[in-house]
Amino acid sequence: MRGIAINIIFLFFILLLASRSIQAQDLERPVVSGLPLVSDVQSTIEKARGYALPDDGIWIDAKNKIPSVDPENVADRKLGRENFESYEIREVLIEDKHYAALIIKYKVAEYEFPKIQEGFSERDALDFYVFPATNLRKILPRNVEFGTPYSVSIDALASGHILDYKNEDVNIKNEIATSVERALSPRVTGSANIVFGVFPIKVGGDKFIRFRLIRTYSNKYIYQNLIRAPSAVKMFSQAYYEVSFYKFKSFIWALTVLEQIKENQAASFNEFFDLAVLEYNAGDFNGALSDLNKAIRMDPNNNYFLVYAYRACAKHKLEKYDEALGDFNKAISLKPKDKKYQKAWAISYYNRAVTKYKMGNYNSACEDWHRAFQYGVEQAYDAVRQYCE
Repeated sequence: MRGIAINIIFLFFILLLASRSIQAQDLERPVVSGLPLVSDVQSTIEKARGYALPDDGIWIDAKNKIPSVDPENVADRKLGRENFESYEIREVLIEDKHYAALIIKYKVAEYEFPKIQEGFSERDALDFYVFPATNLRKILPRNVEFGTPYSVSIDALASGHILDYKNEDVNIKNEIATSVERALSPRVTGSANIVFGVFPIKVGGDKFIRFRLIRTYSNKYIYQNLIRAPSAVKMFSQAYYEVSFYKFKSFIWALTVLEQIKENQAASFNEFFDLAVLEYNAGDFNGALSDLNKAIRMDPNNNYFLVYAYRACAKHKLEKYDEALGDFNKAISLKPKDKKYQKAWAISYYNRAVTKYKMGNYNSACEDWHRAFQYGVEQAYDAVRQYCE
């Protein structure tokens, strides 16, 4: 049972700024050559409360859907006025220019007998919109004014709709890339578009974002009324979604942080570290390793365990297992005094075990997994059961 299917894990992301809560992914060229580059998921929203205001004036709410205030059929009752499974952002590179792809995954209703609305079933659907990444800053600026709703157009370059996207024959990256290529054709004019309604609010000491996504078209004459202040206020008078401010911030800023650091050029330990983390998340392990080395050279006495943990993970991904082991040892030696960080620190035990296992040091790997589990790393329990018993 020495075949291994375990991977490095990254729960220590919880220590980073909210803008760094990005899923690990690989930026890779789609199967169809010559198309734009489309990354894996950079950030996501998977949970939000949806609110709607019925005629009786008492708001109703539901998870991941705006409930129908007067459900006349089974589809309205089950799926609401609108619903979502997740909102995702991916990076799209078009001739070295940065774009973002907003992906909305949701359920649509289907009837076996549409005229009498009998035989209801649900199908998976996906809409995507590709737009300049700089427009993410318009959706959530650095200086947010709480208590005032506003709306912005993302100015989509390309868009598309995929039904049954979970089918294994569907390649979402290729669909996005092909849509962009079509949109760049001189024969194509206009695209579907999204106007983002955003309403930052404070309730007690907590911050939230209420938001709406209004489907429209990229023609400014069509959507210009939606981006005026009175329309922004009206958007939230009857329905909206709500998430924590920090969740929405991490979702929107996933791409802009990397872009801004690159624009301004890293010049300090923190900036090189931030850049390396984002490069790692984009699958650029060589770039991450280079900038982690620069961060350490900038401040060789800095005892931040994550610098060495990330460098170890980058080396592991590059199959430099001996060097990775040394950095995991260094990270483990820098145990934080604050107990709330110790579970994140202990993940280096888990990850060191993966490296040891790859190197054939099975007994030592199992010892590390046991240590990681003692610190509350749940994945270590599964590794022990599968590889150590």
